[in-house]
Formats: sequence, structure tokens, C-alpha cells
Amino acid sequence: RPALVRGWERMFLDMVERPEWVHFLSRTFTDFYREDYARAAEATNGRIDLYLVISDLGSQAGPLISLPMFREFVAPYLKEMIDCIHGLGAKALFHSCGAIGPFIPNLIALGVDVLDPIQPVGAEMAPERLEADFGDRLSFHGGIDMQHLLPHGSPQQVRDEARRYCETLGRNGGYILGPAHLFQPDVPPENILAVYQAL
Repeated sequence: RPALVRGWERMFLDMVERPEWVHFLSRTFTDFYREDYARAAEATNGRIDLYLVISDLGSQAGPLISLPMFREFVAPYLKEMIDCIHGLGAKALFHSCGAIGPFIPNLIALGVDVLDPIQPVGAEMAPERLEADFGDRLSFHGGIDMQHLLPHGSPQQVRDEARRYCETLGRNGGYILGPAHLFQPDVPPENILAVYQAL
């Protein structure tokens, strides 16, 4: 995540003003993570089934960058990391918050196996839409609303929503039940349990 080194705004400006710097940072991070994945596989005798790749592409309002910028500054490096993961005999779980619908076909083409965390923002991220458009080519993790439902809903509302995700995205397999982000401190324990009581 090179943007964590430069800050998001500065990184976006760098893509226009100093593209060579963005490529340098991306190359550095990619090389680090490829080595990290390989060492983890060696240390565990190849027992890791799923590796995490993080590159936030969206906000709640839409994409953070354009598709052409994604293809130039992000996609080649993601491809290298995903190919490394597949070469280790594992699957790649790609994490990006936000409304990232326009990127999903590109992520599939790059070899992403599982999309995380399915933040429920807008029609393009609805489980019904994701299943219809991509369910035969992509698995999903997450989706249970962390901003409103989990902190403020009743356990029954949480169970109902978790069932909806399981029945929609998990109809033909390919869904890992979970929240749309890490459980936060404002989520009542009974609502955390309710997510998994839906199974």
C-alpha cells in the first residue's frame, strides 16, 4: 500500500506529477510482499491456503482513481503478487473498501479469487448484483453492514441480513460470511454472535 507512505492525496498527485516515484514505491512494495508470501509459505510448509492483498480502490461514493490510472499504477503490481500467490498453490483474497464495481472485471482478469470486504454501498455492491454479475468467477468475503446494522440493529435484524448474504452469495458456494470490515468496539457482542448464528 504505497499510499500509506505518501498519504492518499500526495499519492494521487504523484500519479500525475511524478509517475516514476509511484512506480518506484509500487515496485518496492511488490518485491517486499512477494518475498513475504514466499517466506510465509516456506515457514508453514505450504499450509497457507489464502493470502491477503490490500489496495483500497474505492470510497463510499465511488472509485478513488480512474480505470486508466488503475491499469497503469496498480494492476501490473497486483498481477505480480497474485501470480506469486498462485505459484505457491494458494488463493488471493483482495481487500478494498468502498464502491469498487468498475474495478471488479479487472480484478478477475488479474486472477483475484476472493473479494473482501464487500462494503454495502450502492446498488453495484449489493449481493444480488455481485452474484448475478460475478458469482461464477469470484468468491466473496464479508458484506454485513458495519456502519449501521451491526452497531445499531437488533440481533434478529443481523441474523436476517447474514442469511440474505449466505442465501445470495453462497447459493452456489463461494461465500465466506463476515462483516464488511473488522468488528468495531461499538458492536454489541450479541450482534457479533448473531452474524454466525445465521448459519
